[in-house]
Amino acid sequence: MKKFYILILASVILLGLTAAYVWHCRSAQTEWTARQTESWDLKKQELQSQIDDLSAKTKELKPQKTKLDVPELEPQALTARLQGMKDWSELFGNNVPTNSAMKKIAHDQIREAYFVFQGLQDQGDDSLDAIRDYLANGHNVTLYRPYNIQDPNEYFDPERSSSNRYVVDRHVVMPETSRLGFLQVLGNIKTPASLGILCNTMQSTSDFRELTKAGNLLLAADRDTYVQAVLAAYIAFYPNIHGVTQNELLASIKDISKDEYNKLVLDPDSFYGEDGKLRIDDLYSRIRSLKEDSIPLAAEIFNRADTSLKDKSDILIGLERAIYGYRGDDHKVDPANVEQVSSIYASFINGLSNEDKNTLGSMALMFYATAMGENDTERQQQYLNLIDQLPALQEEGSLFNETRDFMKNTISQMLKKGEDFGKDFDSAMAQKEMFDSGFPQRFMKSSLDFFKEHPEWKDSHFYKNFN
Repeated sequence: MKKFYILILASVILLGLTAAYVWHCRSAQTEWTARQTESWDLKKQELQSQIDDLSAKTKELKPQKTKLDVPELEPQALTARLQGMKDWSELFGNNVPTNSAMKKIAHDQIREAYFVFQGLQDQGDDSLDAIRDYLANGHNVTLYRPYNIQDPNEYFDPERSSSNRYVVDRHVVMPETSRLGFLQVLGNIKTPASLGILCNTMQSTSDFRELTKAGNLLLAADRDTYVQAVLAAYIAFYPNIHGVTQNELLASIKDISKDEYNKLVLDPDSFYGEDGKLRIDDLYSRIRSLKEDSIPLAAEIFNRADTSLKDKSDILIGLERAIYGYRGDDHKVDPANVEQVSSIYASFINGLSNEDKNTLGSMALMFYATAMGENDTERQQQYLNLIDQLPALQEEGSLFNETRDFMKNTISQMLKKGEDFGKDFDSAMAQKEMFDSGFPQRFMKSSLDFFKEHPEWKDSHFYKNFN
């Protein structure tokens, strides 16, 4: 029994020693792990410090390397490359380029300019002083001249889709001029500093292309910040231009603020020059651009006491185009607008002297007939209503009466037969009967005699439409 107790006591002692040993080992391991972790953290901090030092030194060395090893890439050196380039007009004048040697110079210059613009863009804000200096010195060189420039006789439609208005230069790789190229660089750098220079340039430029280029870039980069500045610059520039460019600027203004757009396009006084004369070409272009929306504007100017007969005739042609341009579209011209145009035509014709009514009145009736659709019964009836507002002349055999009766009979037949009109119509016989009547000859002679006696009308839209 005594041996049994001794065995138990020895086991307990052994177990205690074992536990103590295990605890000692674990404690030593934990202490060693802690020391190793602390050592690793110190080494990690030391390595990170070395990396940070190297990174800082690399940033310091980058501009030094450019200055020391590649001085030609300095922003001032890059902009200086453009100073010696030849302008497009020096190489080709106003002609299409054909000389091979000159074409090579032009191509080389474009490649050089692209290199300059890309180099400046890559250096970001470090290029801004050089760009600002170039824009301030007024230098500019035309790098190329596109030959798809819009015909100035065409009109710009501000109603067209504007979904891509601010997708800047999506299809243009190289700006047309060096200044436009620098504006593009500023827009591509797109920092607050670069956009500030771009905005200042927009506000001070007298060039339409630079104005809209800078404006579009600003709106694309940060519309919320710059929209009011762009709008103010556009409105301030608006009186300085006319015709197609003015309508193009109006389209941009409309995208920003329809209220400001309406103030500008519907202001009759904006179509008069400093000499008080009506700029009829601008009004004519605006009528064609705004279509139906232009009718109140055109009517107000038409009814002014100082509007000449010649200008009134051009307004008529514009209005005829305004209500003509929807044939084939889903849009239907408001009958009330057609009635107002008819009323203006009636006012014009009834206000003519008997002599002018034979010529101008007859031509006006013929021109206005072209605004009708072939199967538009409502429009045909409105034309007949117009004729009923025009009293016949007392003069026997007058050309105006003949024109009036001819148009009334023709339109009445169209209205009566509807879609059946023309099915059993012998056009050759009808033309022969008309020619035998002498009406076409008398109409043409009267018109030609009028323009011969009034050569000042040859620049009118009335005359151009007649020819």
